[in-house]
Amino acid sequence: MKVLVFTSLYPNNIWPNHGVFVKERMTHFAQLNGREVKVIAPVPYYPPISFGSRQSYSRVLRREMRDGLEVHHPAIS
Repeated sequence: MKVLVFTSLYPNNIWPNHGVFVKERMTHFAQLNGREVKVIAPVPYYPPISFGSRQSYSRVLRREMRDGLEVHHPAIS
């Protein structure tokens, strides 16, 4: 079974503790036989400049592996 998860609460390289409960559920679900899980966790778009309190959004990796799950963090505006 292939599962695609859309969530605004999922850890990333900048905020590793953000939405840990969702990551734990999906990690355990993916360990069941025949499960393939991919996660889409969008982040707000912010230009890659060093200005303002939201500059961290520009440093979030667009694709990463977390506990064996492929996670995409597209920037949305």
